[in-house]
Parts: sequence; C-alpha cells; structure tokens
Amino acid sequence: MKDIPDDYSLENFKHDYQLRDSLVERQIPSSSDREKLHSWVIDLFPDLKCSVQTRILGCYYLDEFLLKKPEINPQVYQLATVICLGIALKFEESIILTPKNISELFNNRYSEENVTTVELYILKALNWRLAQITPSDVIRSLIFATCEKGDLTKIIEKAELFALVGILSNKTAKYREGFLAVACTSLALKTLGFVSFLEEWWLSVSKTLEISRQDVEMIEKKIINLVS
Repeated sequence: MKDIPDDYSLENFKHDYQLRDSLVERQIPSSSDREKLHSWVIDLFPDLKCSVQTRILGCYYLDEFLLKKPEINPQVYQLATVICLGIALKFEESIILTPKNISELFNNRYSEENVTTVELYILKALNWRLAQITPSDVIRSLIFATCEKGDLTKIIEKAELFALVGILSNKTAKYREGFLAVACTSLALKTLGFVSFLEEWWLSVSKTLEISRQDVEMIEKKIINLVS
C-alpha cells in the first residue's frame, strides 16, 4: 500500500489511474470454479484477523495464477487458493502461514514439500510481482483526494467491503480497479448517510475524471444485488 501525500488531489488521482469513459474490463479466469474458490477461502478463515485489502490482494494473486496456469490439476485449486492468501498475508501484514500450517489445514493431504513446491509455482506465475494495484489502493487514493482530511476509516472500510463483494463475483470482478473503486466509494458514502455530500462528490468526480455516472451506477446496482 503506497503512502498518499497530504496534498493529493483528484488531478493526481486522474494521472495515477487514467480512467477512461468506458468500462474497460480486466481479465479474470473463465473457470466456473473461480467464484467457489474465492468464497471458500473467505469462509475457511472467518476469524482470521487480516484486513480486507489483504484478502483482496490474495484474490488478485489467485486470479493471475489461474489465468497463467489453467492446466493445473483442479484438485490443487484449494491448496493454491490458501497459498495465495498466505502470500498476501506475508506481503501486507508480515503474518506467516507456514507450509506446516497449510499442510495441517488439509489434514496432511499435502506434505510440507508439496506446499512449498506449489508456492514457488505460484510466485513464478506472478513473476514475483507481489506489489499489485487492487481496488483497495484505488479506493484509498480516491477517498483521500475527494474527502476532507480527518478520520476516513469508516468510509474506507465500507468501500473496501463492497469491493471484496465485487471481487468475489464474476459479474463485477471483470471491471477494472478504477471503476470498481469509484462505484464502491459512492456506495460507501451513500450507505453511511453522506447523501448531500455525495451529489457534490459526483459532480467533481465525473467532471475531473470524465467518467459516466450512469456506467458506474450500473456497477453499484450489481454489487447491491450481490449483497441483498
């Protein structure tokens, strides 16, 4: 997660993320197992004290891995899913899921050596590029650029939760980080009661970023339907 300067503006955001007035899509795995895997690992660790941004990063690792290595044995999908979350935990929060931890999670179906081998396989598929732009990064940048400085924690947390919901579903995970971030921030402001501010916010965002509110609201509706 990059540091955001105090004078960060919407113009800076526009330069950094270069949104265009079209819903550019990102590639996600076509496998029907994608949604099941993402939801499964969330349910597997309900009490895991890690941030939403870490979970989202783990989802991004898994998507990239499945795109590059579609020939992997489906029986190893769940193992790869846990390892991706483990890599994200280590990168973002210095929390380590050891090969022994992961092996025990699967009742020793996979040896520690198996776990290490698959982890290296995943890291090579990622080209060891662990720092990735996710909706969490974009959400934080957007909120810092458009909201009065102060305690923005509630807005960020709410927007990130909406983003996680969006990432878990193939219907919304296909949208690039910028559009998903704008939609989730808009939803967060709306659900937290900043209704009058939201109108001013949208005037500024749509004008500066040159994006269609109608397009973004279409993403919002899809996310709300997933939550409902």
